[in-house]
Amino acid sequence: MITVEALRDNYIPVTERKFSHKLPPGTKVQLADLHTHPHVDSRVGVIPFLTNAHIKGVDWLAMTDHDEGGDEETTNAIRRIRDLLGFEINIISASEATALPIADPYNRKGKHVIILNQKKLLQPFMSWKDLRQKANEEEMLLFPAHLELGRGKGNISYTGEEVKRMVDAGLAPDGLEVHNGSGVLFDRYAWAIDPIHNSLLVPQAFKDFIPPTGSNAAALTIYNEYSDEIPAASAGSDDHEGTRVAEAVVVIPEGADLFEAMRAGETEVHEQKKLARLQPISMIDSVLLAQRHIKKPPIEILSLGKIDKRTTIIDIFPGS
Repeated sequence: MITVEALRDNYIPVTERKFSHKLPPGTKVQLADLHTHPHVDSRVGVIPFLTNAHIKGVDWLAMTDHDEGGDEETTNAIRRIRDLLGFEINIISASEATALPIADPYNRKGKHVIILNQKKLLQPFMSWKDLRQKANEEEMLLFPAHLELGRGKGNISYTGEEVKRMVDAGLAPDGLEVHNGSGVLFDRYAWAIDPIHNSLLVPQAFKDFIPPTGSNAAALTIYNEYSDEIPAASAGSDDHEGTRVAEAVVVIPEGADLFEAMRAGETEVHEQKKLARLQPISMIDSVLLAQRHIKKPPIEILSLGKIDKRTTIIDIFPGS
């Protein structure tokens, strides 16, 4: 935990401050980084992540490797390492799952969802409806990750239109990741990325390969629009290198249970003021490593043939 003074000195509020601005001096708050990749999606392992989380006062840490982990065996192994290091950090059993897109049958990568309070490995490429049902049955929490971070057929992020479809179908997620560390990174490279997307000379296929800037701002707009139906605001560093832990955090009061606070919508999201020095080569290596672990869609999805662009996955797969 950190004091509210340390929170104000080191972090900038992203969402509305629901409680932190009312706390008296000396009061402590809890920090949670709910999106990290330390295990199979990183070359450095879990120790740097745990160490940096401890140094920064993180109380809750979700290690969300792509389609891996989230089972009790993996989570308990990470907890044993934590105990050997002598750290007091709540390790959340979690993963970043690949689910079926809702409105883009051409997408061959699926869309990414942070799953918290997971008990066992999940089958990749579940439909959103089946994933929502399973989460209800097993008391898991679902958070679409890095909203609007991507374009084109390879887009791995849910869009505002897809969030609307979830809400309209009575299948709303438990929360939205309104601030993502990867989105922060792309914003830091806006000087290079924006000219690419604004140029008439750059092929659209190349533009689709480069995520646009402004995804976190778009995610916050989506959350504000649907906050009545989707109460929890989530955040995570999306760190693959062990150097950016807690650059985007969820804040809850001292003594509060994270899951209860999220279900009640009593969370704040903050961004660290001083960000880690960029390490482009390490970042690219980590992303390429993660790509090798992201599951591929079932062959039946890839062999649907030509589909009318108005057709959705919901139309193709009943129950999606």
